[in-house]
Amino acid sequence: MAYYTIELCGKLADKLSPSFSHEIDGDHCTVSALRQSLAAAYPALATDMASTRVRACVDEVIVSNDTTVTAGQVIAFFPPVSGG
Repeated sequence: MAYYTIELCGKLADKLSPSFSHEIDGDHCTVSALRQSLAAAYPALATDMASTRVRACVDEVIVSNDTTVTAGQVIAFFPPVSGG
């Protein structure tokens, strides 16, 4: 088991918390597997975690769903934003 630091931005943070630890089996996983684990553990995030519009960053770098993350890294998820 390993703990991952999760940061949620924008409307995602409103649904749960801006930052928290999430436990998952193994010392590494893909962003896609992490999304699935978060959706299962926190139903309020399920739709957002399944959306391709919600982007992921690992250690402040935007990454794809097939990126491998390891325990100790900070994984942030952020929804699309609009502005004027």
